Amino acid sequence: MIEACGLCGCSENQAVFEVNQVPVCATPLSEKGKVAPKGNLNIVKCNQCGHIYNRGFDSQLISLIYENDFAGSIPTSKATIQRLHDILQDAIGFRDRHYPKVVEVGASNFFLSQLMLEQGTKRVLAFEPSNAFSKPETAPIDFINDFFNDELIPETYADYDLLVMRHVLEHIPDLEGMLTMLGRAAAKGSFLYIEVPNASDIFEKSRIFDFFYEHVNYFTPEVLAGALTRHGFQVEKFTTLVGGQHMGLLLKKCEQPKPWSPEKSHLPDVGRLGAEVEGYRQNLERHFSGRNNFAIYGAGAHAVSTLALADGLRKGCRFSLDMNPYKLGKYLPGTDIPIKSPSREILKEVDAVLVLASLHEPEIVRDLKNTWGFQGQVYGTHPNFREV
Repeated sequence: MIEACGLCGCSENQAVFEVNQVPVCATPLSEKGKVAPKGNLNIVKCNQCGHIYNRGFDSQLISLIYENDFAGSIPTSKATIQRLHDILQDAIGFRDRHYPKVVEVGASNFFLSQLMLEQGTKRVLAFEPSNAFSKPETAPIDFINDFFNDELIPETYADYDLLVMRHVLEHIPDLEGMLTMLGRAAAKGSFLYIEVPNASDIFEKSRIFDFFYEHVNYFTPEVLAGALTRHGFQVEKFTTLVGGQHMGLLLKKCEQPKPWSPEKSHLPDVGRLGAEVEGYRQNLERHFSGRNNFAIYGAGAHAVSTLALADGLRKGCRFSLDMNPYKLGKYLPGTDIPIKSPSREILKEVDAVLVLASLHEPEIVRDLKNTWGFQGQVYGTHPNFREV
């Protein structure tokens, strides 16, 4: 359990909602019937700085997240690849700046590292603790198979131009320690790009499925920018991504960074979310309890989070659809639901599909109906639960 806020150290907080015994990790299991380790969600808001975090997180379970070759989201569709191109050009600023030497933290399958090399970067130092991926042999990428630590950065990268940390900071229980390392590693004038889920949008749109055990922290723009400013970084650009679901901050290391705040307040009203959680669960039960001829689309954390909430959904689902090759042929943790690749033949086995991969919902719905000719019911979850 986390006894105090990772940003300000305050131990007083406001309870938001609680769900017990959820799978610790969304990484699929290789065997049917294998027991997935579980932990508790106890989401709270710090009374002092407003940071939102999972007080129920147990740091000792981090090793369990990576022991099964943790494989996060990897780009598998044209739309996702194009989104990464746009992030590089616009949010990170490759369109206007040149970053010869880059450090990437949480490199996953090195796709973004290679993309940056294609955009003019000369060398990349990639940190990735998972053993699921192999570094491309021909690319000028130096690979450290470990969690980020500024003491592991070799001298040849001490003057790096840019550090990219996409969807990492929300997983870090020792936030102050991580921010201290980022501030210590960055030379004056170097850039830092941080991308995380946007907690303001999560609360505004009641995206219940965005709360899962792997995420310790839920950042609003104000809270994240304020924390980074205290460690010597000045916000150069703020970008909302994927319809507001994510946000990216491009920052510059300065001696006296200027404070930043968004044009309008993004501080969420956390008080109503407990009721929203129950309403979301009841909605799923009402539509799917007693049915046994439907599938879900998505084998990631959003799917695992939703299945942990709704018994009827978990018991009646035939299979999960996903295009990530690292997940196919395995099983969703906390269930015996197999993961299969979408096709016309496989979709003939079900009469409804619930799309739980909210980041990719438009293209998934399009592919279900146009590419694979699915004639059954299709339900979406973003920006709200409905038939599409």
